[in-house]
Amino acid sequence: MMMPVLQTLRQIHANHILHRDIAPDNIFLTKDEDVKLLDFGAAKHAASENNQQEIFLKRGYAPVEQYKLNGNQ
Repeated sequence: MMMPVLQTLRQIHANHILHRDIAPDNIFLTKDEDVKLLDFGAAKHAASENNQQEIFLKRGYAPVEQYKLNGNQ
């Protein structure tokens, strides 16, 4: 089940986008048993020149670097 999620993450990371909200409630299994990664609301363009960062996290799922404003994401 996680391989499609990892393949999706590989594709979005190749485009310099960070999802920043990977959690069970954002992984959807369709009737055809396809796995979809949902909710790109917290996504961020990694190469963005905008230095202003917001903290988006889901307790228990967010990596340590997302808890800091200056964390290297």
